[in-house]
Amino acid sequence: MPVFLLNAMLERTISFREDERVMTGFKKVILPVLLVVLFLAGCNQAEVPALVLDGTITDTSLLENNNELTVNGTLTWNGEKNDYASEVMITVSSNTAVTNATTGKAMKLADIKEEDTVRAVFPQGSNITSPAPGKVSENATSLKVTPK
Repeated sequence: MPVFLLNAMLERTISFREDERVMTGFKKVILPVLLVVLFLAGCNQAEVPALVLDGTITDTSLLENNNELTVNGTLTWNGEKNDYASEVMITVSSNTAVTNATTGKAMKLADIKEEDTVRAVFPQGSNITSPAPGKVSENATSLKVTPK
């Protein structure tokens, strides 16, 4: 076999092995990068609350003894807003985060007054359990109050 043919075959073999090494390195880098991108994309999903009530507080008389407020407002179920207002009784607990919507600071339940605007968020599995005024089956997880 002529020498130039042997040289050509040898060069092709070396070239193929270099390409193979480059592809192996490429796979080693790209696969982890793709996994990190997919992980970060999954972490960026914002969770939509199950039930949100936006409205005005109409009765605080049961707040001190029963931890209940009556709110006239609009319900949003899993991100879909109702077209009509409802009167709803909500229950708060010691785990409910109560904040002033304008300042962002924590508020005491005693500072909540009638005619304040409120945004109440409830956990997954919350339902309205009775006719008007409806009552939410779960305690509110957070209240954002805008004082009048």
